[in-house]
Amino acid sequence: MAPGIQTCVQCADNFIVNNKYIVCDLCIKPYHLHCAKVKDQVLKIKQDCVNLKWFCGNCFTIAENRLNKNESEYQLNEKKTKEVLEKTCKLTDLIENNGTLTNSQRQWSDVVKTKKTEPLIIKPKNQNQNCLTTKTVLAQKFSPVDINVSVENVKSCAKGSIAIHCNNKESLDNLKINAEKVLGADYEIKIASISKPKIKIINVHEKDIQDIDSFVDSFKKQNLIDGIETYIKILRKYKSKTNNRNALNVIVEISADIFNYLVNEKEKIHIGWNSYRFFEHVNIIRCFRCWKFGHFADKCTSQDVCPLCGGQHKKDECRITNDNFTCVNCKYANEILKLKHVNYNHNVFDRNCSSYQRQLLKAKERIGYNI
Repeated sequence: MAPGIQTCVQCADNFIVNNKYIVCDLCIKPYHLHCAKVKDQVLKIKQDCVNLKWFCGNCFTIAENRLNKNESEYQLNEKKTKEVLEKTCKLTDLIENNGTLTNSQRQWSDVVKTKKTEPLIIKPKNQNQNCLTTKTVLAQKFSPVDINVSVENVKSCAKGSIAIHCNNKESLDNLKINAEKVLGADYEIKIASISKPKIKIINVHEKDIQDIDSFVDSFKKQNLIDGIETYIKILRKYKSKTNNRNALNVIVEISADIFNYLVNEKEKIHIGWNSYRFFEHVNIIRCFRCWKFGHFADKCTSQDVCPLCGGQHKKDECRITNDNFTCVNCKYANEILKLKHVNYNHNVFDRNCSSYQRQLLKAKERIGYNI
């Protein structure tokens, strides 16, 4: 077999004649459907359900053996766990009975969240390499089980790179160290940064935001409770599209603590004597020439596309009537990608657009909401 050709782990044949295959979510090795004894319907269900995992026979056996081995340890620790829980309950009762916390503080302190870890990005230096090859090379070098790494999922990215999400920081560090050892010569290995949440405060009086330090101080004192990580950064402010010429919209970057508290406990942001509505702000890159996602108009090589009807003209030149809209992104998904369930009878500005909602979900996956 020529080097670089991907082959089935079971039969060692390539995927040129029979291109239907399934990849183990643990060892990331590819198998022909018939070799893995997987039906076409199962593959389709897995492709539609992103949270559904499939393991090859070897990985399933390894995982099962490790679970059996650890079962006795869980039984030994059960008694200690119960003791810790009992002490925690007693401490909680003591705090509540003494009335040392307000109701809102109690609800906030009871929230227990798992901290989100950044994904590890593995990008090939060979720009012609695809994601499947990257996954296959990684699987050939080592298994997550061998290096004590707990993997949540592996996602394909642009230019043949993959993003590996681990379940904890220790796994992420172990994976990075081992990947750099065996792949460092041919791949770029880095931990991707997770963005902080952002909110948009709308129609803020210009006088309330003239002094940034005063605005941030009022934000903290009038809207937050003690014990919250108070990271607040004003990213930008711009004129609101209202009749009030002195009104501004303000984009604020905040900590996960603040974000979760505000969305659960607050309806408005109070600054001085005024109260303002706020919404989550998620930055989605979109081209205003072709209206596709992921690039800006100054980098676009396409012709002008109408955001209303999808025709080859600008929005101002559109002669559409009776709201006969066509979303160029959803039409591509329906007709080219054969996603027949995607409706494209709307314009690109529709907030319920399937293509927009998909980009919104992807953007939110890169935001650290958890504490």
